[in-house]
Amino acid sequence: MGFTLIELLVVVLIIGILAAVALPQYQKAVLKSRHANALVLLRAIKDAEERYYMENGEYTTDWEALDISLPSSCTVNGISVQCNIGGMNAAYALSLNNHFSYPSHYAVTADVSNSKLWLGWQWQLNFASIWPGKKICLPRDSDGNIGRELCQSFGGKECGAYAGWYPGVSKIYCLPD
Repeated sequence: MGFTLIELLVVVLIIGILAAVALPQYQKAVLKSRHANALVLLRAIKDAEERYYMENGEYTTDWEALDISLPSSCTVNGISVQCNIGGMNAAYALSLNNHFSYPSHYAVTADVSNSKLWLGWQWQLNFASIWPGKKICLPRDSDGNIGRELCQSFGGKECGAYAGWYPGVSKIYCLPD
């Protein structure tokens, strides 16, 4: 018993429709996985800063002072580290900035990008920061909804923190711990 040409075409059409629906979801899952890997390193850096603070009573911008082993794909350059994580470029920074009327703003940051998307991640340090312990996702407006959707897929809720502080970013998402 064989199949007719029409039956084979219908099966091929159905497979094509399923693939068209599944491919974008697969791409989003891969992107989320890569950003999750970037966030793992961001958490490790944040935790190392907190341990340094507990021992010394202040934060540091010296990577050598932190008790953390960076992946071999990372290169230290001053207060920033450039890494390749799953084919994405990630720039991590130890940040002690003075913004507006706040006396000190302590955070570790990551700017993660590939050819299609840029996302900023910021993790406020627990002591002497504006929002202690807060994790923030910053999608660039020019990337459309993909950055916002990725922030939301990590449980991010629009929070308006630092509205207007970051060029090209109009919506900021606070993430749960």
